[in-house]
Amino acid sequence: MAILSSLRNKLLVAALIGVLIVEAIMWPLTNAIEHRVQRELLDEGAKIRAELESSLTQAIYLSVGLVSYIQSQNGQLEEDRIKAWLKRMRANSNAIINIGIAPNNRIQFIFPEKGNESALGLYYPDLPTQWPDVRRMIESQKPVLAGPLALIQGGNGLIYRHPIFIDGAYWGLISTVMDSGELLAPLTMEARQEALNIALARRTGDGDGSVERIWGEAIDEDGPQQTMGLELPGATWRLTVQGEPSRDILTFRLGLYAALFIILLMIAALLRHNERERARRDTIRAETDRLKDEFIATVSHELRTPLTNIRGTLGLLEGGAAGELPDKAQELVTMARRNSDHQTQLINELLDIEKIVAGRMPIHLQPCAVQPQITSVVADNQTLADRRQVHLRVSEMDPNACVIADAQRLRQVLTNLLSNAIKFSPAGGEVTISAQREADQWSLSIADQGPGIPEWFQPRLFERFSQADGSSTRDMGGTGLGLAICKGLMTQMNGDIRYDTCSAGTVFTVALAAHTGLADAKPTSGAST
Repeated sequence: MAILSSLRNKLLVAALIGVLIVEAIMWPLTNAIEHRVQRELLDEGAKIRAELESSLTQAIYLSVGLVSYIQSQNGQLEEDRIKAWLKRMRANSNAIINIGIAPNNRIQFIFPEKGNESALGLYYPDLPTQWPDVRRMIESQKPVLAGPLALIQGGNGLIYRHPIFIDGAYWGLISTVMDSGELLAPLTMEARQEALNIALARRTGDGDGSVERIWGEAIDEDGPQQTMGLELPGATWRLTVQGEPSRDILTFRLGLYAALFIILLMIAALLRHNERERARRDTIRAETDRLKDEFIATVSHELRTPLTNIRGTLGLLEGGAAGELPDKAQELVTMARRNSDHQTQLINELLDIEKIVAGRMPIHLQPCAVQPQITSVVADNQTLADRRQVHLRVSEMDPNACVIADAQRLRQVLTNLLSNAIKFSPAGGEVTISAQREADQWSLSIADQGPGIPEWFQPRLFERFSQADGSSTRDMGGTGLGLAICKGLMTQMNGDIRYDTCSAGTVFTVALAAHTGLADAKPTSGAST
């Protein structure tokens, strides 16, 4: 379950990073594609506007030419010449449906006449639906393009009205009706060919800037679009060209996320394989440690019993139980007893580490005076220090210093650290033992003048069976269990062990909770075993 949770968390992190990478790639890519779409829409809009303006201005310019002709004739019109003019206008523009000339606002000429006979003689002031627009045109003295409007003869048309002034006086007007379907045909064709939505709108004339759509479908405000204006006589139109959102963005995004999905699958497979391998190695390691611990416990117990008998026998011989021994024999017995004591210590270490690993080490926490512990440990190691020509110095300390600890196990920790300091100190060197109060703890330090701990070995310092020199020819004896035992005992006593090392020596420090009720607690001195 833990493996699945770890795998899921790693995949989640990888997925989040992947999404960030995809979106980081898509952001400039999306901007580039959108910019390209907008540029293409702008080009299409400019082309459509040019075609629309060309169609409209052709019919309008013909009407403007007729106005100029009438003004050149001072309003004196000859029927044959006017009809010929109107016929040519109609022939030059397929968009013109009819053209009317209304001197004094009454339609006098219209072309073609066929089908428009009823319009002859109409007087604009009598036409309530048209007169307001005509009157505004006259007042503004500017031509007006109106529509598209529904025509009586069917369809929709644009009406271009142009007032005629001669010598500053209003003469009349001409009215050109144009087929909006013919004029706007380019829009329909472009919309179909380019898959565009094209719309035309015009200002309403209310002065509030509002517009009304006069051709095309409603524009989706969220889609890509370009809008441009068309300034026409008496009207301002707005052309909007809208295209479909580019499929390239979706294609690129789907492609990137598909690649991300494949990568995540590969990562998941790799992580699952690694987790299984790690779990397999952990299982093998745990089983190996279990078998090793069982072997150590069995061998240690099997060795301890006969070794105890050997130590007892050697002790009796050394004490003269079998009579006085020759000097050479006495020396050999003493050496044998010292070696048996060393072997007993090694076996005890093996048993201790087995108990610590198995969680069976008995710990009895109680107030424990510091000074008697240090005094006892120094006395026990004085012989070793003398043999190695190392001076032991105890710094001045508070006689009331007291910690919460197991006295026997604390002495075991200090003994191990002090014996190590003596072993690694050079002849003539000094080992200093001190105690210092730090907040709610007492820190007990043992400093030597040895060569320091190699940097490569420091990460393994508190591991079992670890030694900086693990060869069979190493100078220092031991099993490599001492510091591992110290670490385990300090942890079980709710304390801590740390070190500081350099080429001039090493300082090991153990920290334990301080006990302040020394007078009432009757702390143990650690003299008993």
